[in-house]
Amino acid sequence: MQEAYVSVLKEKSGYIRGLGPGPIPPKKGREAFNEAQAELTVEIQEMRKKEAALQGEIGELKSANSQLKDQMEQMKAEALERENRLKQEAIEREFKQKEEAIEREKKLKEELMTMFRRKFG
Repeated sequence: MQEAYVSVLKEKSGYIRGLGPGPIPPKKGREAFNEAQAELTVEIQEMRKKEAALQGEIGELKSANSQLKDQMEQMKAEALERENRLKQEAIEREFKQKEEAIEREKKLKEELMTMFRRKFG
């Protein structure tokens, strides 16, 4: 569409008739250099601030990661301790049950012996 305006109305320096001002030509000389340098300086400063913030976040994340690892190790140790304790309790319970079974068996034998002695003795 722009081409149609240009072919009918013709161009004028810095202005396309019927379309308003055209693109602004770049500045020349020392002024353009100073402006570009100032913009780049501002960009560099902003990037350095962002880098510092990211470095801080990295440090915080490393610290949090380290804390999580420590917590995991502690939880593993506690779980292992709990598992060992439960195994020991199970062994003790089984031993106690066997002792009780042996005691009951002894009592039954004694009662049977007593009954046999009364009956046959």
